[in-house]
Amino acid sequence: MASVRLDHLSKTYRGGIAALSDLTVTIPNGEFVCILGPSGSGKSTALKLMAGIEEASAGRIFFDNEDVTLTTPERRDVAMVFQSYGLYPQMTVAENIAFPLMLRKMPKAERATQVEEVCRLLGIGKLLRRYPRQLSGGERQRVALGRAIVRKPRVFLLDEPLSNLDANLRVSMRQELRRLHDILGATFIYVTHDQDDALAMGDRVLVLADGRLQQYDAATRVYRYPANRFVASFLGRLPMNFFQGHLETRGDAVTFSNDDLVIAVPDGKPPASGTATLGVRPDAIVVRAGQSGRDAPVGFVRWLEVVQPDLYATVEVGSHRIIAKVPEGEPVEVGNPAYLHFNPGKLHLFDPTTGARLNPAPEEAAPVPRRRREALA
Repeated sequence: MASVRLDHLSKTYRGGIAALSDLTVTIPNGEFVCILGPSGSGKSTALKLMAGIEEASAGRIFFDNEDVTLTTPERRDVAMVFQSYGLYPQMTVAENIAFPLMLRKMPKAERATQVEEVCRLLGIGKLLRRYPRQLSGGERQRVALGRAIVRKPRVFLLDEPLSNLDANLRVSMRQELRRLHDILGATFIYVTHDQDDALAMGDRVLVLADGRLQQYDAATRVYRYPANRFVASFLGRLPMNFFQGHLETRGDAVTFSNDDLVIAVPDGKPPASGTATLGVRPDAIVVRAGQSGRDAPVGFVRWLEVVQPDLYATVEVGSHRIIAKVPEGEPVEVGNPAYLHFNPGKLHLFDPTTGARLNPAPEEAAPVPRRRREALA
């Protein structure tokens, strides 16, 4: 096991294409960290640099206090699990899992013992004599994990290993990866473009865009308190609502307003005045068929959609089309007027030019790794 520290790490390819720029983060020993971002964000490049598959253009990589920047891949003692599984088709399951031990010239009897232990851990003991072509996607994934686990590496690097699985199997494999992490207590670094994977598994989430770090924080905080407009727009099953307007002080409260909306912003300490972008997630706005409070914006319902298990409405208020949650049993219908109620504790303010967050997130203690949380429960 090892902590991983990336110190001003950059990678520029031929032609001046910057895949990663000045990335500085520390991944604590034993944590499950997800690197999240869209295609081309630099997340797989970061993983390849940690593995030694790619050579850094600038910066350093440390495992614990050891500088491994120029260390060859085989001497870094990491294990990679790929999206394509990377199994050898001519080898049985047992031979695939044992292959790293064969390269180390481990005696046959000892290899067999370790393979059996790993297969028991993964529940694939009955598959030892089968070939990859005889396995389902989930079984192949477990074999690929087994080949990584049997090496007992310092760091596990996983490059979108669940992307080829169907939705139900993907959920079960997330649970399997969490279970394995808890048992092994190793450092897991998992690359994905799927926010559900990242939020479900990560102790922390590292968000990249255009090769640059956007936010690195506990999984819950990345969702609840996005550091900038990009993170706010990238996370969430439904897109965040964004409004352009002005901040001004009215009495003891700061108010956001534009031609169609006037919304109090009581939480945190936003700027007292100036232009701003207000971001509100759909589940932080409630749609009512009748007015149940003062100063609720009124609009007309343009359409309804189900995002299981909830119902959401798109409400037209002036020039805005606002996505909001419909409470169960509320008689909201397309074409009818509706009132919107904003949750004041879930409003996000961003600089309209830089996109940076304006209302500061509350300070909280550093996240405790999942395996320690469960041990303390």
